[in-house]
Amino acid sequence: MSDRQPAHPSRCRPGARTTAVTAVVSMLVAVLPALAARPAEASNPDTARVAAQGNPAPAGAVLAVTGSDGAGYVRAGGDASWTRRGGILVSAPAVARVNGLTHQIGVNTFGALVHRTSHTGWRAFSPAGGRCDRPTAAVRRRTVVVSCIAPDGSARWFSFDGTTPHPAPSRLRSLGGRVSSLQVATSEESEVFVAVGGPYRLTNTETGQRIEANTYFRTAADLNWFKLGYRCDGHPASAMTEHTWFMACNSGDSILVVTGDAEQDAYTTYSVPGVAAGLTSVVATSPQDATLFVQGLDGYVRHRSISLAGPVATAWTQLSGRARYGVAAGPMSDMRAG
Repeated sequence: MSDRQPAHPSRCRPGARTTAVTAVVSMLVAVLPALAARPAEASNPDTARVAAQGNPAPAGAVLAVTGSDGAGYVRAGGDASWTRRGGILVSAPAVARVNGLTHQIGVNTFGALVHRTSHTGWRAFSPAGGRCDRPTAAVRRRTVVVSCIAPDGSARWFSFDGTTPHPAPSRLRSLGGRVSSLQVATSEESEVFVAVGGPYRLTNTETGQRIEANTYFRTAADLNWFKLGYRCDGHPASAMTEHTWFMACNSGDSILVVTGDAEQDAYTTYSVPGVAAGLTSVVATSPQDATLFVQGLDGYVRHRSISLAGPVATAWTQLSGRARYGVAAGPMSDMRAG
């Protein structure tokens, strides 16, 4: 691929990149942009079958949504139904679980961030330094990292101690650029942000094909955004383990899945049937596998397995209850925790 210089989501600008914090981040810089030249493999042929909606949430994940009544709901792995957490929210709440404590970060009708845990009610939760909405969350060690988007479209983030039910948010920090969607994932050493921003083109140096893309990534320590090389028509979901990375998003009339294993030098792109609405999430269940969570256009939350090995011969599993704005998901425990 050409055009692998640093890129800003709304405008390109020169800049030096800091050393990658993990093998996964190095993989993003060196390998994943080249994958954009590869066509997505055939969709899983099992497109019609959807399991009955009375299924429990998959083990190992905690889910959060805004219900059709506007209230926040949460559902842990194995639960057969949603637990109502109240409030009136105007976006999908972010969710993170640390030491058995489930945090939800939402946006109220005044456009302000609010927070609650499994032991406390909703309360104001606005970090110093400005306002933002559309939060997503990930856990690094015992710290919850939250990405969000300011009213002017700029990418922001903050963090808080996930071990306490009454945490204080850090100051809001800027990532630069203007984005339409933003997702945070975490490595052992840093936060990694994936964004949908301004469109650009890349060239496959082998075929000369020009590729349309609009996705970017960076760590908190980077000076610039870097082109990721894929086109997403909706929110980009992302999750990481020590050596592997999973990403998924709407792309045309299906959902694009990208997986990478830096240790084995194995990389895969393929598509699965369906179109997601709003926030989409991925939770790694092992270094080789993950679960993709989406809200369908009918409002129902569904999930299916994705894998480094390629398409998995499973159908979407539908959960009970309708949601608005998409679905947030996080691991019940951090596989990296020691």
